[in-house]
Amino acid sequence: MSSWGTTLKVISRPVAMSAGLCKGTYNVISRDGAFGEGYADAVDKVIDSAEEFGDTYGKVLTEATISIAATMIKANAKKRIKNS
Repeated sequence: MSSWGTTLKVISRPVAMSAGLCKGTYNVISRDGAFGEGYADAVDKVIDSAEEFGDTYGKVLTEATISIAATMIKANAKKRIKNS
């Protein structure tokens, strides 16, 4: 597990919980199963998918983060030079 996988796993929890509430409620309304089963299934799928995405694309996410930070630093430096 990469650090991106862990990070995305943690920050995906609010989305996972929302998806779980929707799926659990749907199960109860449609009589397709128990609330807890639908909730747990949806939460697990979202969290596992987020972790897998982070593990798979961690290098790209790191490079993009560094590139964006460098661009912001460069733009800020140009602005400071122009205003001095």
